[in-house]
Formats: sequence, C-alpha cells, structure tokens
Amino acid sequence: MSEKKRTRFISIAGCSLLFLLVLYVVSTGPVFAKTMHSTRESLDSGEIDLIFSLQNFDVFYAPLKGVVRNNPFLEDLLYNYLFFCSEALYPEDHAGYFELLPVPE
Repeated sequence: MSEKKRTRFISIAGCSLLFLLVLYVVSTGPVFAKTMHSTRESLDSGEIDLIFSLQNFDVFYAPLKGVVRNNPFLEDLLYNYLFFCSEALYPEDHAGYFELLPVPE
C-alpha cells in the first residue's frame, strides 16, 4: 500500500468514526422520544414494546450517560435536548398538563 493510499484510508476512517460518534449522540433525542411514547402507549394498551423499552435505552446509551453525569452543563443540555425531541416528535403526549420527570443523579 502506497503512502498516499494509506493516508487517504486513515483520513476516511477518521471521518467515518467522527460521523458515527456524532450520529450516536444526536440519535438519543428521537430514540428517547419513541421510547417514552411506546412506554405511554403500553400503559394504555397493555402491550409492551420490547425494542423501545427504557431498559434497552439505558443499556445502549450507557457510555453517553457516563460522560454526561460528570458534567452538569452537558447534563442540562442533554436533558433539554431529550425533552425538545420528545415534544417535537410526539406533541400529543405533551398536550395539557405535563409533569417533568426528575433528573436522576
């Protein structure tokens, strides 16, 4: 492998990794919104969605929760982003009185 190809491969791999990390963080909002919506629907209908459960959400986003837990600014930013996505994607869940869930410490 020539030096030019190796440099190009490394730059493409680095950009791909950076893109996947950004996609991982940005995906928390829509996935959280769907998870909360599925949880509310399962309380109404009695049918449990096994894919979009709070346990799966906690396991998949555990590394992000660990990073955010050490920084209060990032914790507030993430909490506001999760609430924004939930409100934007499923406004019928937020119609009327909506009690904010406490932020875990």
